[in-house]
Amino acid sequence: MTCLFISYSSTACSETEECISENSWQLGLAAGLGIKTNPLVGGDNIPLLLLPDIAWYGEKAYLDNLELGYQWINNEAISSESFIQIDSEAAFFYFLHPDNIFTSNTISGSDNPNRPSSDEYLDTPSEDDNTNKVLSINEVTDRYWAVNGGIRLHYFVVNSEFSIAAMTDVSGVHKGHQLEVVYQYKWQWHTARFNTKLGVNWKSADLVDYYYGVDERDTDQKDLFYDVKGGWQPHLSVNVQIPIDEHLMWLVNLGYRKLPDTLYRSPLVQSNHIKRVFFGMAYRY
Repeated sequence: MTCLFISYSSTACSETEECISENSWQLGLAAGLGIKTNPLVGGDNIPLLLLPDIAWYGEKAYLDNLELGYQWINNEAISSESFIQIDSEAAFFYFLHPDNIFTSNTISGSDNPNRPSSDEYLDTPSEDDNTNKVLSINEVTDRYWAVNGGIRLHYFVVNSEFSIAAMTDVSGVHKGHQLEVVYQYKWQWHTARFNTKLGVNWKSADLVDYYYGVDERDTDQKDLFYDVKGGWQPHLSVNVQIPIDEHLMWLVNLGYRKLPDTLYRSPLVQSNHIKRVFFGMAYRY
């Protein structure tokens, strides 16, 4: 799920968690200081100041921020659902993309020290080396939002959760596919609640090449043309909640995603990772 706070879904919950009652809303708002780095040339980092969190779970159907779904199985050991969601890939091209508001989702990302700025080029780049060629996202054609449809399976044991999800572009924007495997562990220390996620995404060539590839739609400089291959993206996130009272809590949210080399070599990309950090206070209604 895409909740900023520790998941309150109607799937299995541990003794240290609160869950959404059936047919009720869970509303939250976090305020604080944070940033999500933008790995693209010419792309601004995204400030995280006010972060809403909205969820509703019925008997089978649910809304969880940017995801709308239907649960087919839901018990203490296993749950599964079909869903549609807004693809987050275009978020780095549009400041007002929903994924930049409903982050699950640091410090400013460090640029590639071997890359020049977007208005200069190093001398004598090799024919097969794209690392010295850059192109700002302000100079390329628009990349459109996509909508994914998919299925997900969860397996619960004690305070751990394993999930696997398969998604495809149902909007026809890039016609790509994704696979995500995630391990999640939740525990409590004194009053603080922790949620750690370790996962990996596979994204197909159609998906990543649509957003990060360069061809004649973007520039007439053929030496900048680049095809991005599909690849794996490992990621890690940590969410910490320290309750103040029944509704108010301190909130820390950290995240890191490693981009594959085939994507990093694109002239549009200047960093091989994405970092996110948020420190603030959250209110859950």
